[in-house]
Amino acid sequence: MDALPDDLLSRILALLPDNKEDYLDTAVGIKISSRRAAEHVCCRWHRLALALPASRVALDFQDSVFGEDEPGFVSALLQALGGRPVGRVEIVNAPSSLPSDFWAELGVSLISRARGAMPCLRTVDFYGVLLTAELAAALAGGPLIEAVDLSPENGLEHIPQGVWEPLALLGSRLKSLHLVVYMAASDRDPDGAHQLPPGLLVLTGLGRLDMLLIGHDAFPRSVLPGLERLPLHTLTTDGGTPVEVWSCMQLSELRALNNPIVMLPADHGTLPPLRSLELICWHSGGFPAILCGLSRLTALSLYGCQFPSGAALPRQVSQLSTLQHLSITNTHLNAASLEHLAQIPGLTQLTLSQCGINSLPAGPYLHNLVQLSIDGNAFQPRRQPIPPAVLGCAAQLTSLAISLDAREDELREQWAQVEAILLELSKLKSLDVSFLEAGVKLNPGRVALVSVNSNALACLRKLQEQAPGLGAIRVRDIGHRP
Repeated sequence: MDALPDDLLSRILALLPDNKEDYLDTAVGIKISSRRAAEHVCCRWHRLALALPASRVALDFQDSVFGEDEPGFVSALLQALGGRPVGRVEIVNAPSSLPSDFWAELGVSLISRARGAMPCLRTVDFYGVLLTAELAAALAGGPLIEAVDLSPENGLEHIPQGVWEPLALLGSRLKSLHLVVYMAASDRDPDGAHQLPPGLLVLTGLGRLDMLLIGHDAFPRSVLPGLERLPLHTLTTDGGTPVEVWSCMQLSELRALNNPIVMLPADHGTLPPLRSLELICWHSGGFPAILCGLSRLTALSLYGCQFPSGAALPRQVSQLSTLQHLSITNTHLNAASLEHLAQIPGLTQLTLSQCGINSLPAGPYLHNLVQLSIDGNAFQPRRQPIPPAVLGCAAQLTSLAISLDAREDELREQWAQVEAILLELSKLKSLDVSFLEAGVKLNPGRVALVSVNSNALACLRKLQEQAPGLGAIRVRDIGHRP
């Protein structure tokens, strides 16, 4: 390879597979993803890689040698780019010691001065940047910009009204927007609901919207009249979900974090064609029965939810006939909820981790499963840590996550049942095992973990010898959401 001329070696490097997560450091805090592997082989390859097209560039202030020298940083960036096409620019690891308006000014300088050098720029990710009128105008000046991510980590000032007019120049071009909205008391409407920025409605091409609502009080209700006119297909809200979401007839994915959702009456009529619904740290009286009418839902996830009324899942949940992936983690389920979800047909992936359950009923929900996670639960009797109902999916199950007792004497009594069931799962390729502290009452969110003992490892190794088709056995911690 050393004998190859530069132009031929460059052609070879350009043929290597795309890897958008690999960055090429320029030693000054600028990281460039050239979409090529092998940038770190030697100085020569490093130099040639800098001449290849770049899918993204990151201004990583963690390793920056410029500090607050904004002009120097931008000049170094433009020089490092050398006129290469760049589709994405990121500001990452911004030090909290600098005010967010500094990052806004940096963004303006970067976009304005790099407009000629980066004519292909489509995506801007400025973490820690306050949206100002000047930055909005600079973004609007990018001829191809269609995705903007502004996630302030400090400051969290109220977005000034002056940003919406220049941002409106992006109009239908802007397809994706992520921003933080500070809600003041003055943003309430006459009915007491929080009024979201109406300036969002001028972005008529917006398909993906992520909003974090910040304020001094909870947001029991937020509104944005006209939201249904946007062509939203993906919406993520943290702190409040506008009631108009139920009228967005193109919405296919909804993620709601740390907030209640204002539900509609049972006679509301047509619901959005949601295919994916995720509720995180959602406190309510239970999973709303009206959502069981989502006739196209294929993925449902509940994480860290609290349902104080008892039954987390209503009887109508069995109507979700198109559901394929169901994940319930760190959320208490009672026996009635289990019986209801056991009637869901067509599931291929099921997670019931840290749900405080002590049994697993038989039912149609097991018949097509290829992935099952039931770790973090204390099944009874303790000598049967794998419920016999698991054999209901023995014909096709390829992945299983379970928890065993950490005490050697208890594990010894459990192992005969564990081994017998696992050997019945003839298609099993992957087994995840966690070990729980004996004698501790398990509650969602409060699972006691201990290190695996040597006897357990020996048992697992022996099992792998007996089941040669089992490709991977992983001992892992639970309680951490992937």
